[in-house]
Amino acid sequence: MKRLSIAFFFVAFVFMAAFVGAADITNGLSDGILVAGEPPVDGYAIDCHIRVLEFVLGTRMTIAQKQTFMNAMLQEYETMGKEDRNNFLQVVELVDSLSQLSPEDQEMIRQDLEKDFVDGAVELNDDAAAQHFMKLKNESFGLLVDQTDYNVSNQSVEALAEYLAFIAQPEQPLWPDNQALDAIKVRVKAGFASFSDEERNALDDFQLSWYLIRAAWQGTADASKKDAWRKSFAAVGLKSGEAPEVAKIRAALSTDVYADLLDTATSMGIAPLEWSASTSIRVW
Repeated sequence: MKRLSIAFFFVAFVFMAAFVGAADITNGLSDGILVAGEPPVDGYAIDCHIRVLEFVLGTRMTIAQKQTFMNAMLQEYETMGKEDRNNFLQVVELVDSLSQLSPEDQEMIRQDLEKDFVDGAVELNDDAAAQHFMKLKNESFGLLVDQTDYNVSNQSVEALAEYLAFIAQPEQPLWPDNQALDAIKVRVKAGFASFSDEERNALDDFQLSWYLIRAAWQGTADASKKDAWRKSFAAVGLKSGEAPEVAKIRAALSTDVYADLLDTATSMGIAPLEWSASTSIRVW
């Protein structure tokens, strides 16, 4: 993924020069060394890469999507020479530079990076990370439900599937496989007519809510608060490892179940989508 992970940084820094000058579910991603060597790569650098990818795509990834990108990056990093590794690690400076820009200037950079990413992905069509980038761009924003007043994307339902697995067993979620994910998509689509307006609205860009839920869970050390959240989850009655029926999906979409987590994440300064200058809580 050399064009996506290396060459695009040179493009990014050229554009930013005009503005700023030279310049696990429970715990999130570890900051420890992930690939040794000279120089090594740590969890923070990988997290920076993923933040930039989310920024370019204009979405929040699911845990499974982040894991796929991380695996592809680490496999490539192991084969890189020192110069390529140094270029790969420039993402940390890119993240710092983006945090100094206004939203308007960030959007200019995002559009230029998106074009460069797409061009690179087309060129490297046998690269795992490039393929995953294009899949996210082309498929994840496709609509599972397309109505006049309500749209539900594949990305939203994939996030919902992880959320359902999480509230079924917060400490050790049994993440959905493809079969479970397909079953949830079928049930959401088939049962959507029975959903209330609140439930339909909750499904709109649910990947953003799922991001905030994870942020609150990973960033909260208050045991009593987490116990209250667990009770709220347990009241839905989901069973770990099972794709829930429509009625249980509807119950899980009630904001009563997760509203306090959204409020907690917001109070921590976590934005659902906007670029955040603070990385004190790195959400996995």
